[in-house]
Amino acid sequence: MTMERLKEYPVEERRAALAKLTPAEREALYYHWPFFARKNQMPPELWGKYGCYLWIIRAGRGWGKTRTGAETFINKI
Repeated sequence: MTMERLKEYPVEERRAALAKLTPAEREALYYHWPFFARKNQMPPELWGKYGCYLWIIRAGRGWGKTRTGAETFINKI
């Protein structure tokens, strides 16, 4: 089971799978941004490749721009 696939499970199956995780696995999941991010909060596929680091996020209050930007730089650079 991968973290990305766990996201797609129905709620009851997800709870059962999470209950089987070790404390270390739960902690790793807690800090795994792609698990919590919405699809549109993930950077474009070519972001960071070929020196392309421009990604404009036009969104309103509460969308998660700050968290998205912070997580993107933490994980990509």
